[in-house]
Amino acid sequence: MRVKLFGAMAVLVLFMGAAYFISTQGYLRNNLPVLVSAAEQAKTGEILQLQQSIYDEMIHMTFKVVAGLSVIALLIGFWLSHKLTLPLGQLSLAIGRIGNGELGITLPVTTQDEFGEVTEALNRMTENLSRSEEVRKHLAADVAHELRTPLTILQGQFELIQQSGQAVLPETLLPMQDELIRLSRLVNDLHQLSLAEAGKLPLQKKSTDLLQLLDRMNVMFRMEAEEKGVRLTITSVVEEAVLVVDSHRITQVFYNLIGNAIRYTREGGQVSILLSEETGMNRNGYSISITDTGIGIPAEHLPYVFNRFYRVEDDRSRQSGGMGLGLAIAKQYVEAHDGQIDVHSQSDQGTTFRIYLPR
Repeated sequence: MRVKLFGAMAVLVLFMGAAYFISTQGYLRNNLPVLVSAAEQAKTGEILQLQQSIYDEMIHMTFKVVAGLSVIALLIGFWLSHKLTLPLGQLSLAIGRIGNGELGITLPVTTQDEFGEVTEALNRMTENLSRSEEVRKHLAADVAHELRTPLTILQGQFELIQQSGQAVLPETLLPMQDELIRLSRLVNDLHQLSLAEAGKLPLQKKSTDLLQLLDRMNVMFRMEAEEKGVRLTITSVVEEAVLVVDSHRITQVFYNLIGNAIRYTREGGQVSILLSEETGMNRNGYSISITDTGIGIPAEHLPYVFNRFYRVEDDRSRQSGGMGLGLAIAKQYVEAHDGQIDVHSQSDQGTTFRIYLPR
């Protein structure tokens, strides 16, 4: 790249000098015969000698101009090639380091041109790659933990049954059934999420009353909220909110979001659900906000909360919220209905998830 720029600049200036030389010669060739004819007529030898000296001097000056422009071209070409290719060289080195596995590198943005934009994009890419690599490293441990726990319980229960040699009591089977349901839910969530991310999620859309759907969610979570000492309220500023959606998928979205809100809200806190109409600014539909007064989400985690397997806490205990699929599933289900979901939160000040569903 640098050699090409350097050569192009030198060739350009040489071409300009050659053009100047050729035009000068052409001018002299066109005008010299006239002067010579006038000199012959006047029989003045001094005029011929003066004309020849002028001609020689102009040729000499032309060579000087060409030589000077060539030197200037070389210097300018070297400076431009160095200035233009230095950021590109840094990018090339950084890409090579990324290819060798150094995913956390960050380049300084030294220009405000296209190279600066590319550098910023590269920095964002390396940051995302670094986080993805972090998730990948923890994924095997997370999956192993989530699968190992119910399988260990099932294995222990089966061994006790075999060793006892007695009839199996219903209370012995119930914990085993719970763990089987847990395993089935985990496998199904992974399958549905994969379909949604691939754009192949089957939707059975029908006319659905959002007010009735939210009332069912209120009944479903009322006992859990009361046991934890959390107040659950639902408010609607519209009298009717009917959409053509897959009610099963949208119910799953609300289930995940409301369940998280209650789980991360302290005793005495509140979870509020607000249903409103949203029109204007290329929007025509309904907005559902789920706000809690819980522990909140740190700002550095907000851009990644909808990522598959991403969890704010590092603890892998079963009480920490599972494998981090709930929000990823909610996002994919909402987007499958051409809707949008976003989150606003501050540590120790609560969290608001807002869903927009178009008519």
